[in-house]
Amino acid sequence: MYKTSLADPLVATGGVALFVEMLIFSWTLLDVVRKSPKKTGPAEIWILSGILWAVVSGTLHLAITLRHGNRQCTAGKRPLE
Repeated sequence: MYKTSLADPLVATGGVALFVEMLIFSWTLLDVVRKSPKKTGPAEIWILSGILWAVVSGTLHLAITLRHGNRQCTAGKRPLE
């Protein structure tokens, strides 16, 4: 698989940027739920579980992109030698 030397840092930087943006969005939603007068309805529980899964999936995505950025694995199968 063809890769340029510029691709690896861009993949890692993109993963970090996406993770930071996801944390900012999650923090904003959490602040909205915290300031809400009704905190125990089904919508609030659904939003809180969504925030949790967003953080978990964002962490996994960050780990994968950093691994790809450090060239510890490739996106496709290794070529036959």
